[in-house]
Amino acid sequence: MKHLSLLIIVLSLTSCITKKEMSMTAYDDFKTRYELSGHTETAEYSEGIRYFEKLATHFDEIQIKVMGETDCGEPLHLVIYSAEKQFDIAKIKASGKAIILINNGIHPGEPDGIDASMMLLRDIGFKRLLLEEMK
Repeated sequence: MKHLSLLIIVLSLTSCITKKEMSMTAYDDFKTRYELSGHTETAEYSEGIRYFEKLATHFDEIQIKVMGETDCGEPLHLVIYSAEKQFDIAKIKASGKAIILINNGIHPGEPDGIDASMMLLRDIGFKRLLLEEMK
């Protein structure tokens, strides 16, 4: 009986956590190196790619594709955000919708665009998640 009472208390407390609170907890798991370091460090190439892959795993609206090779022999990635979850490039072009291309990481020593892109995509994903939960 003692264990049953404890279980009921735990379940009662955990059921009080809203979807929004769970989303914000998950949001904290998506802080960038830039944010975690107090704005003194940025992600290296492989860490940045892992971050975008993590976003793609968490959000159905995000997909990452390899589109070739960089000048230094690393994979060149394209990260797509589509609210409609449409990732066929030809279909995206044919849709007539606006396409925004953000190109960054083209010069060494200019990581701010990469950090901003990671945070922007994360914030769009979480904002959409919160809006869906409010319906």
